[in-house]
Amino acid sequence: MNFRSRIERIIDIRPGEGARTALMFFTSLLLIASYTTTKAVRDAVFLSKFGLTELSYMYIGIAVVAGVVVTAYKRAVSGFGRNVVALITNGFVALTLVAMAVGLHHHVRWITWGLYFWSGVFGLVLVAEFWLLANDLFDAREAKRLFPIIGAGAILGGLFGGAVPAWLAKPLGASNLLYIVAAELMLSAVLSHWAWKRRRPEVQREIKDAPMPKLAQGLAILRKDRYVRLIALMLLCMTVSYTIVQWQYKGIAKIHFGGRADDMAAFFGLFAAILNLATFVLQLLGTPRLLRRWGVGFGLRVLPTGDRKSVV
Repeated sequence: MNFRSRIERIIDIRPGEGARTALMFFTSLLLIASYTTTKAVRDAVFLSKFGLTELSYMYIGIAVVAGVVVTAYKRAVSGFGRNVVALITNGFVALTLVAMAVGLHHHVRWITWGLYFWSGVFGLVLVAEFWLLANDLFDAREAKRLFPIIGAGAILGGLFGGAVPAWLAKPLGASNLLYIVAAELMLSAVLSHWAWKRRRPEVQREIKDAPMPKLAQGLAILRKDRYVRLIALMLLCMTVSYTIVQWQYKGIAKIHFGGRADDMAAFFGLFAAILNLATFVLQLLGTPRLLRRWGVGFGLRVLPTGDRKSVV
């Protein structure tokens, strides 16, 4: 099998799918890049001024409030087109990040707390909205072929988003990187708008008729379906594990860098870039072979040990 045949086997994009796939690929790249850069900045700025005790309080606060905020947000934007939601949401987040960058320049003390908390909340919202948009753009058969390609864009976004602070945090200053993040968010909103204009015709009817899901329905499914409960328990265990590792990893960085926010942001960015590069290589070369040889069950037990979320 020649090189071209290998590429065509991996990238199975059929007529009429190219524009949608490319737009969603670069949208995911920009969204994850912006979030990765923001995390490097917020962690560095926060840890340069506060310690691990305050970081623990921040983790608890985000966990308590984020679910309520995301639920309220979903109800507020129900009925709007995904393109309108992306433009409004990304524009608002970009505006707040610019305001927070200005606040950091003027040494407004509460901005450090606000940036950490806000990034934890808007990250959930942006990623959820992206995959809702992707679900409307591709049917089930297309998704099986094209979502891995789009997911590769997210991994490369993590690589690019980590490289930005690694290269620019020291010469520009960590807080100034938020302006770059704001620009990335606005560009991703434009790409989302273009992708939405290319949605499947039947989606236009489905959006109007789709009811807003209720919390009680989700809880009922959780009670009745053992498979869903096991998935929820698995996600809970993974979240607890990588939160503990995060806390330890950031504590070590705090001890090493002290109050040097720019140096710390550059380190967090470089580390994120390296992990995302390793993840990309693993997903492209290692994961398919592992799953073919040992099966999905073995993969689920092994692959979380390399999950980049555990330390980013």
